[in-house]
Amino acid sequence: MQHISDNIQFSVLMPVYNQASFIRRAIASLMMQTYPCFELIIINDGSTDCTE
Repeated sequence: MQHISDNIQFSVLMPVYNQASFIRRAIASLMMQTYPCFELIIINDGSTDCTE
């Protein structure tokens, strides 16, 4: 059985800080890309809003 991590070709790093109003749109945009073999790593730098 092949794991999804076996197909990952690149990583997308998304550093965020107090971006609750934008993060859903940013993630949705990334998910609409035609190349499916990536991983998304979101780095929350201590947000004090609802980003998490």
